[in-house]
Amino acid sequence: MTQRLTQAEVRRLLRGPKYHAVRTTCAAGHRHSSKFESRVCNRLQLECAESGATLFIGPSYPLLALAPDAKGKAQTWRPDFAVWKDGRLARIVEAKGKVTRDFTLRLQAFRATYPGVVVDGVTT
Repeated sequence: MTQRLTQAEVRRLLRGPKYHAVRTTCAAGHRHSSKFESRVCNRLQLECAESGATLFIGPSYPLLALAPDAKGKAQTWRPDFAVWKDGRLARIVEAKGKVTRDFTLRLQAFRATYPGVVVDGVTT
């Protein structure tokens, strides 16, 4: 006899990360949304320890080049990592398995709002 599933049960079984990412913890104990992002964090931790820079994970930056949203708030972008050196934002690192249209648009808005900041898009 076959068992029938309800729509709610099917949705629950099919729900999961869009690109099949697995949440992982890096060597420093930070939780990341994918194994790839965790490996990038490990590499950046070593680079920052050698150069004396500071690594921030998941900072939020307002995108002033874009119009405010429907509620009047500035739209923001949360890159995966930001590296600060000598009290200034040195570079942004974004770990991407797949470059999406939304990422490209936000990257253009970030570069228009913060000219001179290097943005590294690390892809698999």
